Amino acid sequence: MPLHQVIVMLTVALNEGKSLKKYSELTDFPPSTISRTFLDCGPKMRSGEAGLGLLEARPSAHSLREHETFLSEEGTKLMHSIAKKLSKR
Repeated sequence: MPLHQVIVMLTVALNEGKSLKKYSELTDFPPSTISRTFLDCGPKMRSGEAGLGLLEARPSAHSLREHETFLSEEGTKLMHSIAKKLSKR
């Protein structure tokens, strides 16, 4: 997994339920990078192949034009696994 994907995943894990624009601001990555990362880490990649399934988007309760991003069940398991491994050091 490329470093920018790890950074985005950790940012989502610490700040779930935000818009793509907000994650762009939090990471200082351009919106296009965040969008590509969300697609690749979501259920379906840009190429149409199955994605990693670590993120899921839900329609925003505040705006019909935005989606909020959350860790999927698999994404949550991965983040817990990483946290456990890091805490054992």
